Amino acid sequence: MNIFAMILRILVCALFLPLSVRADAEIDAANRAYTYGGYEEAARLFQHVIDTHGYSASLCFDLANAEEKAGHTGAALLNYERARYLAPGDRDIDQNRKRRESRDDSGGRAGHGGKQA
Repeated sequence: MNIFAMILRILVCALFLPLSVRADAEIDAANRAYTYGGYEEAARLFQHVIDTHGYSASLCFDLANAEEKAGHTGAALLNYERARYLAPGDRDIDQNRKRRESRDDSGGRAGHGGKQA
């Protein structure tokens, strides 16, 4: 490998490193908001990360979970479907999506015959 190619690779890596660090910080902030019950804020932050850094199955899954907790059923289902498209066969994604659909089918309860809070 010539010296020019090596320097070019180093420069490209150095340019994208700050984006990765910033995305990690934004994801950490979204996770903190979710942990402390700030589901609307978590959903907003996860969506911002997706808008600025692109889709991934894990981001769509986290966004769907935050949207579900915030009471945004349609957005939750949409993002579970996006996550499922990006990671077909992921059992966690399938399980959460099915649980959300089951709540819709049973009028918002935890499942058929479940108690409403």
